[in-house]
Amino acid sequence: SCKQAGRRLWVARASYHETDNNKLVVDMLSSMSSKAYGYAPHMLCLSVGCEVRLVKNIYVAAGLVNSAVGKVIEIVYDAADVKHLLAGRHPPPYSVVVDFPGFIGFQESQNPYPFPKHKTWVPITRLKFTAAQRDLPSNVRASQQTKDCWRLQFPLDLATHVTAHRAQGETLAGLRVLVDLGLD
Repeated sequence: SCKQAGRRLWVARASYHETDNNKLVVDMLSSMSSKAYGYAPHMLCLSVGCEVRLVKNIYVAAGLVNSAVGKVIEIVYDAADVKHLLAGRHPPPYSVVVDFPGFIGFQESQNPYPFPKHKTWVPITRLKFTAAQRDLPSNVRASQQTKDCWRLQFPLDLATHVTAHRAQGETLAGLRVLVDLGLD
């Protein structure tokens, strides 16, 4: 855990389309499972050094694909959020810098690497994830247009444990495999 390792824990709550009179809808949307939003969680807890996995394709040609695993290097906040942080509030970070060993650079760009001295470091920003209409509760569909039922969150989840199906086709280093055959 972060406390045992002496690491600071950063919390990134998702944002939603908010108006003056849709608090109940936002509460309903925030309580929906991450599966309904393409596996983008309502709350993501991170620390420097934790392993994360992409939950969607970001840039396939650069190796930023669904299930790519990396390690958090830094959590970056916007300078405008300093007053909120000092007041004890928890605004979402601006970006999460992740070391993805499989990142090969943005090939079409004049500067293919965001951090030239660290070629596998990539800043990940929050993306908009929409829920399918069939996944929305009926009272949400009646109160708000489907196009406004989105979740803004980092396309990451924790990657400490991976099932065999999720790891299929991956090249992994430093791996431990736990197998229980049910034998004495």
